[in-house]
Amino acid sequence: MDAALKASADLRTWAEAEGSPLGEVSALLVDDDLLTRETLRDILLHLGIGRVHEACNGQEAIRVLEQMDVDLLLTDIHMPVMDGLSLLQRVKEGWPTVPVLVLTGYPTIETAVDAMRRGASDFIMKPFRLDQIELPLQRAARERRLLLENSLLSKELSHKRQIERLNKHLHRKLEELSKLYAISESIQPGKLEGDDLFERIVEMAASVTEARRVSLMLLDEESNRLVIKAARGMDQDVRQEVSVPLGEGVSGKVAMSGEPLMVTDIRESSLAGSGSYRTGSLISVPLRIGGNVFGVLNVTDKLSGDSFRNEDLTLLKALAQKASLALENQALYESIYTTLTDTLLSLVTTIEARDPYTRDHSQRVTQWAVRIAQRMGLSQEELDMLRFAGYLHDIGKIGIRDSILMKPAHLTEEEMSIIRTHPIIGERIVKPLGLLPLERSVIRHHHERWDGTGYPDGLEGKKIPLPARILAVADGFDAMTSDRVYRRGRPSGEALSEIERLAGTQFDREVVAAFKEVLEEARPAPDPRGRG
Repeated sequence: MDAALKASADLRTWAEAEGSPLGEVSALLVDDDLLTRETLRDILLHLGIGRVHEACNGQEAIRVLEQMDVDLLLTDIHMPVMDGLSLLQRVKEGWPTVPVLVLTGYPTIETAVDAMRRGASDFIMKPFRLDQIELPLQRAARERRLLLENSLLSKELSHKRQIERLNKHLHRKLEELSKLYAISESIQPGKLEGDDLFERIVEMAASVTEARRVSLMLLDEESNRLVIKAARGMDQDVRQEVSVPLGEGVSGKVAMSGEPLMVTDIRESSLAGSGSYRTGSLISVPLRIGGNVFGVLNVTDKLSGDSFRNEDLTLLKALAQKASLALENQALYESIYTTLTDTLLSLVTTIEARDPYTRDHSQRVTQWAVRIAQRMGLSQEELDMLRFAGYLHDIGKIGIRDSILMKPAHLTEEEMSIIRTHPIIGERIVKPLGLLPLERSVIRHHHERWDGTGYPDGLEGKKIPLPARILAVADGFDAMTSDRVYRRGRPSGEALSEIERLAGTQFDREVVAAFKEVLEEARPAPDPRGRG
């Protein structure tokens, strides 16, 4: 039985006992003289002791204690095998809640002092007298109760402290897991880019480590210096001025070594002699792409004033790993995107190069479309999307035969039906490349008409995506003002009048109104060249 549970059970037994306070007490008599044991046993039973056990020496007494519960122990001093003082010491080491009364005839001062030093509770003098035994027994019984209570309280206190420690440890682990989850959720590759991603990394570093100041520094390969890309808790002018050479200072050394560094107290570190560190505690961890360090993430001074702990270092390393992955994906995406864009624009250039009358058509159309979109208040994201899709709106013409595309005369109806497939071809070309749906819709629907008689899907009104309606006006204007082999381009004023006439049938009236304002601001208009 657990010691605390046993002590509790003993206390309940004593509290429920009736009559003599000794009624539920069990005693162990230890003496090598049988007559002495019998005499003392009769006295103890007469005084109300509930159970009396016997042993002839200290060694036998130890075996009894190991086999059963005893409340009091009475022992002679002089015994074979193991004497009473040795037994007393063993009992106090193994059964500290069992009071020990020493039986003796003529104790010397040295014996008495030695017995008390080893933990004896009292002495009972031989020969035994009833009135001289009862009082020591009652005192010993009360001591037993107090020792049990104290043991129980100590066990409870120890148990409580252990639970508190475990709860504290569990809380810190749960907090750490929560922060790791927050890191994983907030910095997912592809969700953020550029400065927004840098700011999110700094924000998360401050949050998970509870740091007062945070900085994200990237390595400028040309100067071989670290510069701040995002920070928190630092003045703007300081952020712009800070530039750390590789290998110098905390950040430079971490970037050079590729190993994280945590300083719990700057005053006790090797950095103490430097006056440039106005901080008490700091962590700096490297950022890597493909094993190469490209920057560092620094946190200094906890808001609480405490030093950073290993948990903070673990969290910051996890954040650095996640941030590095996000930045690596961003760099890879930008590289792929740039390559893709260059490839697609090369295709458009190839298309336009096939016919001198269409040269730079896509560029001019895109410029007009972006100006119209700005006038209509489209977001920056929509402007970027329109700019990209605008350059590619005629990419499907690469699938049209040159004999039709460059025919120096009006096209037949059959030839026109082939030309009308170029938006579908264009969308098919860009669809596997991961373009946004709205970008693909501009390529597919820039020849739809407001009245629903356009191609390829016969969409009408606002069912046509707004960016496509904008591009349709820009495309129509450039086509009207551009020279053809079979006609000269119209002046811009005449082309505008024609577009206004077609507002509500071919074009969206709101887009036409916005274009008119843009055109009036832009005069003189760009020289038209090429074929749309």
